[in-house]
Amino acid sequence: MQTIPKFFFSFAATLLALLVVGGALCAQLLTVRAQSAPQLYIAGNLHVAEGGRIAVPVSYQAHGNDIAALVFSVDYDETCLSLDLTDADHNGRPDSILPLIPTGMVASITVDATDTDGEIDVIVADYVPPFRVFTDTEALLLISFTAICRPPAGGEQRAPVNFSTDPSPSFGKASGQEVTGVATNGAVTVVSNRPAATATPTATGLPATTPTATIVPTTGPLTPTVTPTLIPTVAPRTIVESFSAELVDGGVRIAWQTSHEQNTQSFRVHRIAVSQETAFTPISDALPGAGPDGGSYQFLDTQIDPALTYTYLLVEEKQSGRSVAYYELIVVVGFSGNGPLIHQLHIPLVRR
Repeated sequence: MQTIPKFFFSFAATLLALLVVGGALCAQLLTVRAQSAPQLYIAGNLHVAEGGRIAVPVSYQAHGNDIAALVFSVDYDETCLSLDLTDADHNGRPDSILPLIPTGMVASITVDATDTDGEIDVIVADYVPPFRVFTDTEALLLISFTAICRPPAGGEQRAPVNFSTDPSPSFGKASGQEVTGVATNGAVTVVSNRPAATATPTATGLPATTPTATIVPTTGPLTPTVTPTLIPTVAPRTIVESFSAELVDGGVRIAWQTSHEQNTQSFRVHRIAVSQETAFTPISDALPGAGPDGGSYQFLDTQIDPALTYTYLLVEEKQSGRSVAYYELIVVVGFSGNGPLIHQLHIPLVRR
């Protein structure tokens, strides 16, 4: 593990000192109550095809704690996952990392390119008293990776995405104290898109001596026994070929195309206003599925504020009642003086 830059610790120390001062100015008697530790967690049930891209969510749960500052680092397996460091909008962080921070808070995100296991350093906090605290469940980041490893044909390979232990995550209260929290690691499973080879039968030699056969009469024709060859198969799944956004008269048009749908009841478009909202909410009616051969879909979002940046998410509703959220298909739409800025985070992946 490479050490992170000294300015990161200096900045974190300054932040904690600020929280202590602010807590002294705004101190109140606190009621002691039983509660669970605050928790940071990374999604751990994600699958992506080799060569594909996937957005990994990093989230937080307060469990009743009034946490106003989070400081943590994320390590990832650089032999299997690649992070694009391009900063096209020159905002100081890679475009492949999308902050979903609560209103009133500020995020500082840096990447240590010299770290051998990949390190993303993050501070999320409110810097102006009275300090805003995180609500019970907050989505903090979406980190978009490209799968670069090659699992065995027909197999898969697990790529850890963990919270660093050097430094360990820090949870700061609005009153200035540090709280012991929990960090739950995640992973991305890279799935081979090459079929496994079919085993070739091995011939066996004849015995050294030939035994004498016993002839048994039969009453009917002989029926040959056929042993089938087992061929690995991939479970059927819905395949979303594209998901895009376009500014048109009246709003933002969201379009997507499927080439196959498996037990699909309907689709809905969900949206979050970055820095204004803390969770995705549905903004479209349920659009019925097109059937096994797939189809084309469109939805026009007319409730747009040009001062905000929006993130769109596609959610599939299965006939069983289960929902599948395509976090890896996210599209981000922002606005500037020169018009809309549309950023696509994803290339379709294998989903189980």
